[in-house]
Amino acid sequence: MKKNNLIAIFFIVSSLHAISQSVSERKDSLKIDNLKKQLPNQKGIDRINRMIFLCEYYSYKTSANLDSIQYYGNKILNESKPIGYKKGIAMGILATAPDSLKEKKAREAMQIGEATRDEEVLGWAQVILNSTLQDINQNTANQQLAIDHFNKAGKTLRAAYLNTWLCMTYLSAGENEKAFDCARKNLESFKKIKSPELTSIYTQSLLWTYWNMSEIFSAAGDYEESLKYIQKTDKVERADNSKPRGWDLDISRIYEKLNQYDSALFYWNRHRNVPNWDDPNWGWRPGKKLSYNYLAGIYTMNKQYDKAVEILKDNIVYFDSLLKYTTGNYQNAGNYGKMAASILLSRIYDSLKN
Repeated sequence: MKKNNLIAIFFIVSSLHAISQSVSERKDSLKIDNLKKQLPNQKGIDRINRMIFLCEYYSYKTSANLDSIQYYGNKILNESKPIGYKKGIAMGILATAPDSLKEKKAREAMQIGEATRDEEVLGWAQVILNSTLQDINQNTANQQLAIDHFNKAGKTLRAAYLNTWLCMTYLSAGENEKAFDCARKNLESFKKIKSPELTSIYTQSLLWTYWNMSEIFSAAGDYEESLKYIQKTDKVERADNSKPRGWDLDISRIYEKLNQYDSALFYWNRHRNVPNWDDPNWGWRPGKKLSYNYLAGIYTMNKQYDKAVEILKDNIVYFDSLLKYTTGNYQNAGNYGKMAASILLSRIYDSLKN
């Protein structure tokens, strides 16, 4: 149930709001533009290291940047071989590896990293190797190895970024003590980072680490502490983005658990108060419907059962249609949405019987 709950939250958070480019993203974009303009004047290892940094930047982005990684990867490889620059050769091998050869190329780069004792190369080789693994448990163990390598290499931000998502892996598996340890280590790491190489990655990693802490305390039943961390999450994003996605739904959920009806309803309504909400062509409809399950829960707190039942019955019909006629994330949303609505509806009927 915990894993499904996390999946539902990601559906809602990622689908309801169109997000403008943040302050930190614009700052990084300008930094990358300037770096590329300087490349023609650079030579040798310094030029190669700058291109390695470009590949790192693009690796944080979507798959649409694979062409850029391949482009600079080929340059890195071609310029490193004549001068025997082992780090460049290893990173070029990783950046240019086709999917069918990723495991082989990752192990090849790992051998170079081991021979030269280059922790950064070993970290990246481990990351690429992990992307080829199907065993979740092995992937988790190897992810920790990659984090250790990056920390030893002084790549604290990259380690923190990976640790943020490792924390979520533990959360989804219900391993909350391990998740807390990951999040705690991340918060300590962020204190040490004074001038992050990529401000947007620092901001997003910090934001999601706060969110992780909120979820961890919520799972432990400490809703006051959970509320503090989700408010920190919201504060970080609002400071970085003039049009933030906002975390009002998360805040509403915590107030619901604290049995504070007025606050829960206030933040749910603020979550809904965005342009075009009622436009059926705007946003991802399953995400909006999932958030109405939470509204039904709020109404239940105040024994407004008629309103809650109306919402839940409508949602069950909708989510059932997703199960029957869709695939992928739509079907996943249908599965979770119908289950959650059915459970809450059953609880309401039990309350009415008593």
